[in-house]
Amino acid sequence: MKIILVICLYLGTALPSFGQMILSAKGVNPENVCKPGNVYFLAEKRAKPLESIDSIELRINKAVQFAKENPTFAATASIQCAVNCNGELGGGFHVVTSTANQALDAALMEFFKSVKTWSPGYLKKKKVDSWYMWQLEIKDGQIHISN
Repeated sequence: MKIILVICLYLGTALPSFGQMILSAKGVNPENVCKPGNVYFLAEKRAKPLESIDSIELRINKAVQFAKENPTFAATASIQCAVNCNGELGGGFHVVTSTANQALDAALMEFFKSVKTWSPGYLKKKKVDSWYMWQLEIKDGQIHISN
């Protein structure tokens, strides 16, 4: 009976940390992180922008004109960046899923640098550096954020 109790206690404390991974993209080095080499991809308690997604979506559609100028263009995209343990952009912007239009990808990355206020990610109640991924759908002349 004691063995079963010990196993249950171990699994109860160890399993929550298995969902958190340290990831890096080849050639991507976030320049403003608290602990270089320890940027987590968090499944829970992820970093998030303090500005609402709806507000950011309104701003991106005003700032990035490509979708309006090309209303028949359709694509999905994923842009990733690091958020440091202080809730600041950590850099490391890179395209995970491309729109297949390099100019649009660059404009999207540049826009997301304007999202300045963040809540940091947490791991075991401690603030950590973490990756944040913007997931986008471009269609009907609009850019939609699906985070």
